[in-house]
Amino acid sequence: MSEKTFKIKIINADSVLAETDAVSVTASNRTGRFDILSDHQPFLCLLQSGDVIIRKPGNGIQTVPISQGVLRIADNSAVILVNI
Repeated sequence: MSEKTFKIKIINADSVLAETDAVSVTASNRTGRFDILSDHQPFLCLLQSGDVIIRKPGNGIQTVPISQGVLRIADNSAVILVNI
């Protein structure tokens, strides 16, 4: 059975830091760590500094350190604007 995925893109003012399919994304806001999975309801939040952990299909993991950011998820696609 195939893992359900969604699109994730992490960008800063100068470049794209990550753009891939994800099974889940873990990040932190002021209330703590949280996970985003495929088919998540629309969501917008401010992110705290730390690592954004992207779990890819087939057990791959990509870690992107950020100092702060904004996460928006809608239509099974997540965008994180970082270091703004």
